[in-house]
This record gives sequence, structure tokens and C-alpha cells, in this order.
Amino acid sequence: MLVNPRYAWDGCSPKVHVFGLFAVGTPDGCLRHGKPWLYYDSLVHDVLCQFRDQLPLSKEDSVTIWNDRLTESEWPLRPLYVAMVDRYGPQDWAA
Repeated sequence: MLVNPRYAWDGCSPKVHVFGLFAVGTPDGCLRHGKPWLYYDSLVHDVLCQFRDQLPLSKEDSVTIWNDRLTESEWPLRPLYVAMVDRYGPQDWAA
């Protein structure tokens, strides 16, 4: 998957920044290789969600890709994050 380098996303959601001092919400994980643990995983999922009307994917496909990315990243909270994306992520998929 190629993503425009200027593409902006907010990592795992929901998250609220408090006075610019800290964030409360879904953790992106500790730094690994200079970036949050789920940096690329959340990027891929956000792109899939944002462009869901233009991609030949179903909601189930996007959840499977999210699960596969978290498995590859060895994210310890994978089952919880996958369940939350499945339940609370976008539900209006065209495919």
C-alpha cells in the first residue's frame, strides 16, 4: 500500500489531548524504532476507513487487515483493539 507522505491521521482513536500536556484515550503504544508501536498499523486502517467508498473491500476485510497488522506487530492488546474496531469502527461500507 502506498500512502501520500502528506496524509495526516491521528493514530488510534478515540483520543483527547488535555491542554497539550498529555492524551487520554486509546494508546498507540510505546515508541519502537522512533515511532509509536501502532504508527503504521493505525495509518493503514485509517486509510482503509477514509477511502472505504473507493476500495473494493468489505468491513470484514478491513477488520481482517487490522487484525493481521496487529498480529505482525505483536501488539499485546490485539484481541481488544480488533473487537473495538469491529464494533465501533465505520459500519457503512459500500462493498
